[in-house]
Amino acid sequence: HTYAQAGKYVVKLKNGIFDYYNLYSSFQENIYKIVSLYDKFRIVVNHFRESPKLVEANISNAIIVGWYIMYNCPNLTKVIANNVKAISISSCFRNCSNLTEIIGLDTWNTDELTNMNTMFYNCTSLTSLNLDSWNTENVNNMTNMFRGCALLQNLDVSHFKTEKVKTLAWAFEGCKLLTDFNFLNNWDIGKATNILVADRQDSYGAGGGNLSLEVRATMQRHGSNATVKSIVFGLGGKDFSKEDAKEMFNISADDKAVDFQYYGVTKGIYAGQ
Repeated sequence: HTYAQAGKYVVKLKNGIFDYYNLYSSFQENIYKIVSLYDKFRIVVNHFRESPKLVEANISNAIIVGWYIMYNCPNLTKVIANNVKAISISSCFRNCSNLTEIIGLDTWNTDELTNMNTMFYNCTSLTSLNLDSWNTENVNNMTNMFRGCALLQNLDVSHFKTEKVKTLAWAFEGCKLLTDFNFLNNWDIGKATNILVADRQDSYGAGGGNLSLEVRATMQRHGSNATVKSIVFGLGGKDFSKEDAKEMFNISADDKAVDFQYYGVTKGIYAGQ
């Protein structure tokens, strides 16, 4: 639709499914505020993606079945999302750096949710999230879930069911104000595909650090197909930094990385060389 004059208009979207090209257009680039959607409006791939002028959105009663929903909306500050049904929410609020409030998260129906990859990635202004009622028993991907949430300090995910989760890489990287990670003791990561074990000691000819050998034996005994990668680090008193830890995470997520290697070790030199 083309308007005769520039200005702010209320646009109502009726029931149905709208594809990428219907919403990712000049309309989307100039959208300022989403007042409401019709009941059970289906939000699919790229809806409201990269809407630079969007400051507030009400998506209550919607059904989210796609990804990159409201991705990279730098001026979005408030979202009202009561009674939303979420099936796939990958990159849902990713890079919404000024988003400070999401109302209604505790009312979401997540019984069929499978993908939480990068959902809140780089939401650098969020301080709290209420996910107390979320059912994650069918989720298989939590990669980068809260990565970059530098101000996030109120978060309780101890009740999350993670039996089907295969990847958690960088889920909490950059969450500088989260200090208590004891909730991880309640998480079952038996379906993880890659497990990295870092040892600060070595056993000559064993093909891995002592702890990694024990973990491999345990995983095998319980029928897990996860790849256990062993890294021996810090030999000879070498320092270990946060950057080193990040590099180890990259190694663990790299399917082409060898299962056993040394990290930060100076290679020996034969006499006379």
